[in-house]
Amino acid sequence: MGNIYSLICRKCCKKYEVIKEPTVRDEGTSVDGIPPIPSTEYAHLENEEVLEPSVSSSEEVLEPTVSAIVSALSETKISVYEPELDFPFLKDSNTISYLRSSQTMFVMRGVSGSGKSTIARALKNLYQSAVLCSADDYFMMGGEYKFRSDDLGSAHRYCQEKAEEAVRNQVNVIIIDNTNVKRWEMKFYMDLARHNFYHLVIVQPKTAWRDDPKVLSSRNTHNVDEVTIRKKIKEFEDYVPFYYAWFLNKKDSLMVYKKCYKCLVECIESIPGFSHDVLGPGGQDCRAEEFLEYFKLKEVPNSIYHCTSKFLGGWKSGIEGRLEYHQNADVQRACGQSFIISMTGLIVTSTVVAVRIKLTSRESLDLYDKPEENADGRLPRNFRHLKGSSAHLTIATAEGIPPKQSNSELLTIVELETNKIKKKASHVISCGVADIWNRNYCSITFNTPLEINALFTGSY
Repeated sequence: MGNIYSLICRKCCKKYEVIKEPTVRDEGTSVDGIPPIPSTEYAHLENEEVLEPSVSSSEEVLEPTVSAIVSALSETKISVYEPELDFPFLKDSNTISYLRSSQTMFVMRGVSGSGKSTIARALKNLYQSAVLCSADDYFMMGGEYKFRSDDLGSAHRYCQEKAEEAVRNQVNVIIIDNTNVKRWEMKFYMDLARHNFYHLVIVQPKTAWRDDPKVLSSRNTHNVDEVTIRKKIKEFEDYVPFYYAWFLNKKDSLMVYKKCYKCLVECIESIPGFSHDVLGPGGQDCRAEEFLEYFKLKEVPNSIYHCTSKFLGGWKSGIEGRLEYHQNADVQRACGQSFIISMTGLIVTSTVVAVRIKLTSRESLDLYDKPEENADGRLPRNFRHLKGSSAHLTIATAEGIPPKQSNSELLTIVELETNKIKKKASHVISCGVADIWNRNYCSITFNTPLEINALFTGSY
């Protein structure tokens, strides 16, 4: 593809770069999102076709947006070349394409005058079907802003109700534009996003004056004085997530579930003694239905999958490097960015079912920070694990088993493979090769790795 700016003024291009969303609907979606998934629609998937993952190359996204870029240049005065708007969800073509077909809630944070509304408007310009929710809108009358402090509670209820309506309508991009100085002020929106499986991206301005009370008091549109702003800055609370991860969207989570489901059913039905080899004596003569019920996989799980990059825990967790990771410039820069990760296989043990993930870029490997240790100590550790070797999506666990067990089980299998421990058996199946070891370990390597887009952000 040639230079997409060849037909428009290069001087303007340097000043304005906004890719406006086409007004047509995303293929295969409702007005602003994918249809909800009925909980029983995929209970029997043996004959279902596996969905294609939503991976879009930069070539695919740039070509259709050329005319939109030209239109945007003439209609907006927001320049994403400005350092204050240097965010992946405004500039990265792969991320933009991904967000248009996924469900994401952006929550702005910052005191008055810091530039958060500029970011919110840039998002709205780019994702035109997005819903922008702001308490300020409550005070707009006849095109004029008329703030009334007595109505502030009503204004925030109005904003919350608008966000709830957007979620009910399956809107893909929802923008919350309030100050959110305190953590509790964001709780409603965090809960709303989590309960409805929206990606949540917290956005703070990058303006040079964001912590300067004098400049902020002169720039804000609410006539907030310097003393009040100074107090707000002092009250501003950082919010460290429980973990950072690459999150799949609903469509790709469903695709992964279906692929795992079909692979497991084939193993159970075509590999002699598979259930016994994986589950132990209790799995003797276990039918496919019973095996899937053991892992609660008979029906589509009501969740979206994720690959954890770093577990941080709560503020009392005491995890080493917790704040350093959260405050790392590369981590903050990557928040809200879509990455391509690769599904290379599946592990099945007596406790977990998990997808093996290969992090395909140096940037994603740099973000990956986990203590890669075999916690149960079943094998002697005589080598160093390669970075990213424990990357995975936990698909299911046996009753009473925490998801973090997948990390230990996967690292044990990595050690079995690396130390060339003799396998009990290997079987060729339609999706790849299933290797079985003693002690209830099975690793399935796919014939062809499957690439998926996933959004890097925190879980709060």
